[in-house]
Amino acid sequence: MLKVINNEEFITNIDEFVNVPIEGYESLNILSNLGFYERIISLLSELTKIFEYKINLLYEGASHGGYVAIKIADKYNNIN
Repeated sequence: MLKVINNEEFITNIDEFVNVPIEGYESLNILSNLGFYERIISLLSELTKIFEYKINLLYEGASHGGYVAIKIADKYNNIN
């Protein structure tokens, strides 16, 4: 299933980044677990500041269209 997040397209499974309807906020596109993955991205980005050069990252079990790996790709030398 194609999901558009911040004008970027991600191909996800049907049960990933599901729209969460909240009464009174129907016009907003609220996606389940997006905040969680944004925090993971922030953590992994902050960890790169410890090193003076880009390092490799082993990221197993990618899901949600590779959202995390795509968002942090420029911060790491290699993501496996």
